Amino acid sequence: MTDALAPETALLDLDWLIDQASLFITANAIDCELESRIEEYTKVSGCPAPMSSRGLSSPVTGLYRPSPAALGDALRREIKNYLAHLSVEEIYDPYLDHMAKLELRCRKEEASRKLDRWIGEGFLQNGKKAA
Repeated sequence: MTDALAPETALLDLDWLIDQASLFITANAIDCELESRIEEYTKVSGCPAPMSSRGLSSPVTGLYRPSPAALGDALRREIKNYLAHLSVEEIYDPYLDHMAKLELRCRKEEASRKLDRWIGEGFLQNGKKAA
């Protein structure tokens, strides 16, 4: 007989949770995350946004963001992967044990650093093409 007040003891599979969370990540969420990362990168580096990436104007920030067709599928997948990690962390944090929390946090940070590198390399490549 199980106690209804006992904490959940089943182990949660992080890979499955991340795959399921990625199903609910919208294209708008991906575009917003990309816009915020480009804005942060331009503030930190002092580089203006490359002319080739100026597609859609954001009415809120006045910044330009790349049009969805101009983005590579790989970059969009990586952003979706990062957002899925973030979603799992926000929703399932109370249900994860300490090791699962640590693994999820490490994987999320790894995905975030990978995105930062891709965006930085994209700015460098566009700068080299312009020069």
